[in-house]
Amino acid sequence: MIHAQKHSPAKKVRLCDVAAAAAVSVTTASRILNAPPDQVRVARATRDRVLKSALKLGYASPRIVSQLNRTVMILSTDPRSLLYQTIISSIEKSLRQDQYDVAFGYSEGKTAIVRQYIDMMEKNAVSGCIIFQKRDEAFDNANLSALRSLHIPCVTVLNQPVPCPDFVSTVVLDDSRAGYDVAAHLLQLGHRQFGYLMADESLWCSQRLNGVIQCLSEASVSIPDDYITRVYPGDRFQLFEILKNWLAPSDSAPTALICANDDLGYAVVNVLEQLSVSIPHDVSVAGFDDLAALLPGLLESMRIALTSISQPAEIMGIAAAREIINRIQNPDYAARHTPIPGTLSPRSSTAFSPKILVS
Repeated sequence: MIHAQKHSPAKKVRLCDVAAAAAVSVTTASRILNAPPDQVRVARATRDRVLKSALKLGYASPRIVSQLNRTVMILSTDPRSLLYQTIISSIEKSLRQDQYDVAFGYSEGKTAIVRQYIDMMEKNAVSGCIIFQKRDEAFDNANLSALRSLHIPCVTVLNQPVPCPDFVSTVVLDDSRAGYDVAAHLLQLGHRQFGYLMADESLWCSQRLNGVIQCLSEASVSIPDDYITRVYPGDRFQLFEILKNWLAPSDSAPTALICANDDLGYAVVNVLEQLSVSIPHDVSVAGFDDLAALLPGLLESMRIALTSISQPAEIMGIAAAREIINRIQNPDYAARHTPIPGTLSPRSSTAFSPKILVS
């Protein structure tokens, strides 16, 4: 990696000085510093020597060198996430195909660790960064100011900052459409009474709920406020009490439960089995993210497989890589929001409404 250094030359530095310091010809130094990076075919070590010399001698600014450096930092929150791993693998493959180097960091969702990586990106004059975050740890006031001062393109994947800064592109699941499609599937199965379980108050969770509500309203169906609630991660007792109350015999009890993600969806399946509720004959359950599809062979071994909307991980990775490359190569290319549609995978957790079957 290239290390940026502050330098105040006593005399004007010429291109020939950079070439001499890097032990290359003036022609080679000129091509590396002036031609579009994708049109310069030189060894990585040669490029690094020229860029390092240009920085050290004060011939080029860190901002210019970052555009030529061809190194992208990928900053993730959790190396154990299968979804993140799949998207990051796709990003890395796409970047390397375009002759970009990739650096990795894991923030653990902590603002202080994010700041350490921002400082590292400045020191090494990276060309751009792609960020996965849990909440907004990468974009609190201090980190946002530090990121902006790097003057490099930034792309977030999945969890976008709110509000989104003008220098940040986003690649996300089209969450509103995903919610709409899950609701439409359940409506086609005859369901008219729903419950919605939220994982948190994040933007993606709210957008999924909004998509569900929009689809249901078009069918003159609504979800009573009493059947929309937030479940705290890992709180099985809370989930048990919610589902026991919701599914107590009554004319308004939901016949379909929509869960904001698959983690919550499979937790609901487990609790319903404890309550001796038959899935999908008594209640249908659907989720989002299609985590089971990321594990080859898992679906075949599952007794109840969750109907879910997939996160198109490979496509998201390609889109994120293409966005960062476009913005590195074209500084005037404006940041943009890219929603990627998911795909519904109906499975054994959903079936026709029991009220339809009875009638």
